[in-house]
Amino acid sequence: MFSVLIVDDDKLIIDDLFFLIDWKAVECVPPESARNGKEALFKMQQKAYDIVITDISMPIMDGVELIKQAKEQHLTADFLVISNYDDFTYVKEAMKYGALEYILKYEITADSFLSQIKYAQVVHKDRMNTRNTESNNYLRNTIRQLYHHTFKGEEPTLELGGGAWVPIVLVLYDEIHEGKLKTALNDALDATECITYYCSEVGRGRELLLLNVDTPSALMAITMVSEFLRTLFSLLESEDVRVSAAINQVCGTSKEAVQCIKTLVEEESHYFMMAPGKVSVAGITEQKSNPSNMSLTALCQSLEKASAEEVQKTLLQYFMAEGVGEDKLKAESAAAVNELSGGLSEDSETIIADIWHAWTAWQVCEALTRFLKRERASNNVGTRREIVKAVEYIKTHFSQPISLAQLSEVADLSTSYLSKIFKEEMGMNYTEYLNTYRMDMAKKLLKTTSLKANEIAEKVGIPDYRYFSRLFKEETGMTCLEYRRGDSR
Repeated sequence: MFSVLIVDDDKLIIDDLFFLIDWKAVECVPPESARNGKEALFKMQQKAYDIVITDISMPIMDGVELIKQAKEQHLTADFLVISNYDDFTYVKEAMKYGALEYILKYEITADSFLSQIKYAQVVHKDRMNTRNTESNNYLRNTIRQLYHHTFKGEEPTLELGGGAWVPIVLVLYDEIHEGKLKTALNDALDATECITYYCSEVGRGRELLLLNVDTPSALMAITMVSEFLRTLFSLLESEDVRVSAAINQVCGTSKEAVQCIKTLVEEESHYFMMAPGKVSVAGITEQKSNPSNMSLTALCQSLEKASAEEVQKTLLQYFMAEGVGEDKLKAESAAAVNELSGGLSEDSETIIADIWHAWTAWQVCEALTRFLKRERASNNVGTRREIVKAVEYIKTHFSQPISLAQLSEVADLSTSYLSKIFKEEMGMNYTEYLNTYRMDMAKKLLKTTSLKANEIAEKVGIPDYRYFSRLFKEETGMTCLEYRRGDSR
């Protein structure tokens, strides 16, 4: 809703304009009034008005001086001038200082006045959007400069409003379009008591969020911020976007926020070790003991029959206990893949590329988990006759729907018993094996044919393209297009 101020020393004029149109119908709250320019300027200093309708000739301070001082003080209202015919010289001066339009008092009708209000709304909205964009761009650039210490000369300042400001580092685990994050941030803001935010990309998979809450209490601020983050996580989860957050201290002033942002980059190793869905305090990394001194290769071998979730969790704990830096962690992971695969292959090269491409330890763990899953599927062919028959059936009928009941008939076993021994023999359940085999076939088709990805999804037995895309990304760490292009990220 637009806020409006009517300024005129004639109360009858104010009353006439107040009742001339349906203000609510044009998205305006009922106008407020002032009897001269000085009173209007004071009101504008206390409250931001969108549109000011002012007379020219008034006592104490006239309309021209009001417009001039409002512009000098960078007040954001847009002005419409109402005047008598003999005020025209002053009207031209008012237009010089930025008034949008003038209306002769004796020519005012409901239609003409409504038209001028709508015109002022369009101009004001466009101008505020431009101003907000410029302001937000300036703040984003300033935040980035403070974080990376890249400013030259005098340290930049932040012009922040009141309340408490909380710097938060968001760690993103997926390559997402900026629009998804921006939409979720705005929706989370609307759903909580937080007031506003500024967000700036400060690294690959890192966004620095400066969140504002209207409270003098640090404890209350953290409570409100935590609710905001829970809402944000939930919204992003519905979009298949994973995120974690590291909260820093609550800042009561712009100066405190500047100092806080300047120290955040020192916590990069902390952000690297975080897992999706977690909220932590920046600088505090949970350390785990590693009494066995097991090598990464040996640990991977010991996880042969563990679930994907257990593998990822165990690997992350191992890395945290080792406390090694990012480069060494990636080098050891790549070496383990090379050793376990017995030399480089197309699959292991892809995994190693994903490891070096990762911007969090969790993504390294995901790449290792995909590798172990692939090794498990290729090495375990099964020794029991029933499992061999089930596996052969999967390989010859993968393009068709295959249920556990069908496999049970092929193997001549009950569904429960087949499910049990399939996992014992193959190291994964039949669904995991089937999807892994289908992804192998999909990769071959992407490399050897010009079929579209949705056509390949049909050919490998997964007609739900959204589900197929998610499985393919989980299996390879890439989209179908990236895999076909041979991207080594």
